[in-house]
Amino acid sequence: MMHRRVLHRDIIELMLADGRFSTFISSIRAARLEEMIMKEGPFTVFAPVDAAFSKVSRTLLNYCSMDPFRRLKNLVLNHIVEGNVLIPAARSLPRIISIQGDMLILEAGRWIRVNNARIFERNMVCGNGCIHSIDRLLIPDTIIKRSHRSLFHQPARSG
Repeated sequence: MMHRRVLHRDIIELMLADGRFSTFISSIRAARLEEMIMKEGPFTVFAPVDAAFSKVSRTLLNYCSMDPFRRLKNLVLNHIVEGNVLIPAARSLPRIISIQGDMLILEAGRWIRVNNARIFERNMVCGNGCIHSIDRLLIPDTIIKRSHRSLFHQPARSG
């Protein structure tokens, strides 16, 4: 399998250059995780594209944003794994644990998925790790358990 050449120093720089991750980058910054993600590593980031945020309710997003150093931080960290997890074209995919602590299950079928999120582009490599773009947020179990079921039923409206 061919991997992209390393053109960017770090994950944040790669996401900024790509242009599809501005909402996720804003969440990283609000949770004060930018420096960690830029300086340390290697990390693997399952980065939700901007459209992924419209698939969950505005109430859930507000619930996380109201507590950026716990809830929002947990949401962001559930998308990050320590080490480089490059996804092969083969059907044998690993189960991995996010930095937040939840299990992330990679599955191959018509599409490669992590939990219920479809991976659009995989193995975007940079100096301190790699990124896989996904179409949904990976909501941590702790947020699901502590929030009300109604938080997940009202998609955010764009506009």
